[in-house]
Amino acid sequence: MRTPPRLLRLPVSDHLLRADTKPPTITCPSEVVANTAPGRNVANVSFTVSVSDDSGSFTILNDYNDLNTPEFVDEFPIGPTQVKFVAQDSSANKAECTVTV
Repeated sequence: MRTPPRLLRLPVSDHLLRADTKPPTITCPSEVVANTAPGRNVANVSFTVSVSDDSGSFTILNDYNDLNTPEFVDEFPIGPTQVKFVAQDSSANKAECTVTV
């Protein structure tokens, strides 16, 4: 007489069963003000955008200079300029913020 096959039960991580649907958290400064040097029509500006994600993995882009770091450094012309930042995690969840320089 043949013995029926036994089912093998493997532990499954709870993390693997749930899709990541939570977007990253991103925070921009509300406004950045900078002065130009005498005789110059641009100002050197630097600031940091705060980004976190529960997965620990994300990318960040902005629409001003396409650098992919939270530490932002660039020259800006006189007058207000808006810069949009987009953070995306490894599950393609996105969040964005905008800063006026």
